[in-house]
Amino acid sequence: MNENIRLFTAISLPERVRDAVRNGVSDRMAALPFKRRTHPDDWHITLHFIGDCAPADVPRLEAAIRESAAASAPFTLSLSGIGTFGNAAAPAVLWLGVGGEQMRLERLHRALGEQLERTGLFRPDSRPYRPHLTLARKYAGTGPLAADDAVWPEPSDAGALSWEVRDIVLYRSHLGRSPMYEPLAVVPLGGVRP
Repeated sequence: MNENIRLFTAISLPERVRDAVRNGVSDRMAALPFKRRTHPDDWHITLHFIGDCAPADVPRLEAAIRESAAASAPFTLSLSGIGTFGNAAAPAVLWLGVGGEQMRLERLHRALGEQLERTGLFRPDSRPYRPHLTLARKYAGTGPLAADDAVWPEPSDAGALSWEVRDIVLYRSHLGRSPMYEPLAVVPLGGVRP
């Protein structure tokens, strides 16, 4: 019997960007009382959360991803600024913001959502798309998170946090494991040579 697997699509970070983020947040994160920190190997920019699917559905989803990816050329993103979701004093999520060619990212997000919806295996989220990189979840401090704690020192080389997006990744989540995300397919954007 095949059990369902939990899937999502995302943009991965190159190793040099992960290293720059790790170097930029390691000391500060150690001092912040969050219950769960995201493993650096799991850092990504989510495009769409698909949810539970049968393993046999993966080829249909991958075909939809290929269709969207073929119509999108590579573009540049960057990471900058720290923020939170939820109550500002006790946030549910601590994140880094996404900059760069945001309109291109939003077009890719929209086109991919439309292709995934055509498979009948995905229903788009009704909330606005807010791309980010999740650093930690569930603030557990005894007092409110101070505004100074939510400031991330920018690296001296801003280019360290900028990269060319060249593909879309279909990930599988393994709950309770760290790192918890396994890439099932890496689909190049149009114009990218394998």
